[in-house]
Amino acid sequence: MLNFYDRKGKKISQQEHFDYFHDKNYRNVKQNFEGEHLISTIWLGIENYIMNSFDKTIFETIVFDKNGINIYQDRYKTEEEALKGHEKAVRFVKDKLKKQSSGNSG
Repeated sequence: MLNFYDRKGKKISQQEHFDYFHDKNYRNVKQNFEGEHLISTIWLGIENYIMNSFDKTIFETIVFDKNGINIYQDRYKTEEEALKGHEKAVRFVKDKLKKQSSGNSG
C-alpha cells in the first residue's frame, strides 16, 4: 500500500493528497527559467517504489530543455532538501549554458 505525505512529511489520506496535488500553488515549490530551460521543483507527496522498496522522496526537481526534454532529474525527502536541489539544478543549467556559449557542447 502506498503512503501519502504533505509538504511537511506528515502522512495524509489519498483524498487529501488528491486535493493538495491539484492545487498548483501547493504542488509547485519553485520554478524558474535559465535561458530556454525550465527548472521545476514540485511536491509529489507519494512514496516512490525503487528497487523493491518504498522511498519517501516526496519532492522532485526536473530540468526541461527548450524542446521539453528532461535533461536533469533528482528527488528529495524534505522541502529544505528540494530547495537546495533546485539551486543545484540552476547551477547545472548555468554551467551548461556557459559551456555552450564558449563553444563546448558538454
